[in-house]
Amino acid sequence: YFSDKTTKLMQEKVPFIDTENTMLNKLNIPVCDRNHQHTAQNFIESTCNQTIVLMAGLSDYHTYLEQRLKVYSLDIMHEKASASNTKFSSYLLQNAIYSRKVQHTLTELLDEAKQEVFISLSTLPSYGSFVNDLKSYVKYLEKLLPYRVLSVNEECQSSMWSENLEKTNNNLLKEEKKIVSLFTRLVNYLSIISNLNLQESSFTKCVENIANILNVLSGCFHAIYELYVMKSKEEHNLPTYTDRLKTTDDCLLTTVHSLSSTATKLKSVFQQNVQFMTGFHGFKRKGLPSDDSQERKMDFFRNIKDK
Repeated sequence: YFSDKTTKLMQEKVPFIDTENTMLNKLNIPVCDRNHQHTAQNFIESTCNQTIVLMAGLSDYHTYLEQRLKVYSLDIMHEKASASNTKFSSYLLQNAIYSRKVQHTLTELLDEAKQEVFISLSTLPSYGSFVNDLKSYVKYLEKLLPYRVLSVNEECQSSMWSENLEKTNNNLLKEEKKIVSLFTRLVNYLSIISNLNLQESSFTKCVENIANILNVLSGCFHAIYELYVMKSKEEHNLPTYTDRLKTTDDCLLTTVHSLSSTATKLKSVFQQNVQFMTGFHGFKRKGLPSDDSQERKMDFFRNIKDK
């Protein structure tokens, strides 16, 4: 009983660092590694900045999509928007409420990472807020999806709609569904890695899965851009195609191209740092250069990890 109580007290209250026998002591606290902190801060900065740009691009996409709904109804269909499209339009107008929250918490996370010395990403207070806000955004995307399906189906039922346009629209819808699914998986993995008790093997698997998701996400945005290019060319041949609709479509094209570019950059930044995030950094003595005993200890830990 006394031993258990003592161990609990030491674990909760006593910061204990044994620089001579790091491999034997479970209570060791990692001493700050400035180089590792600097690399982590650079990675967080790059990732946060690209994600902020991505969220802004998604907000623009939903805004221009809402504008297109109105213009298409008036200029092409020559009638008011249907009940489902009216509802869809009202939901699209809410996009900034959700996307700006994510951008705001990412900015806070970036500021904390620059100012604080942290053990892991999950120990930064704003990380939890970011994950929660991203969850809300994913729920928003899920709310939009059924109305997007109805809207696309409504477009395809138009008598002036060609078979190629219908095929392009259906492919667009397929990619957008995939993006919602990818965001859902992404936020799940981001939630998992916030667990401080997560085993190293599980953390590594999560990071690898996130890298894979970002890779597929980049491909989806690129596919959507190409589909919008095809759709725009097809629509130009419609006899009722107007300059106002062309302007809206040009804005959509520019936005989707930007999303594709940003998603590619985000994917690259993350993939370049997978080894850093999943690698072993060991313990270092603060303020002292590396010596032979430290290197032997690092080798000891690497051997344990390999086994």
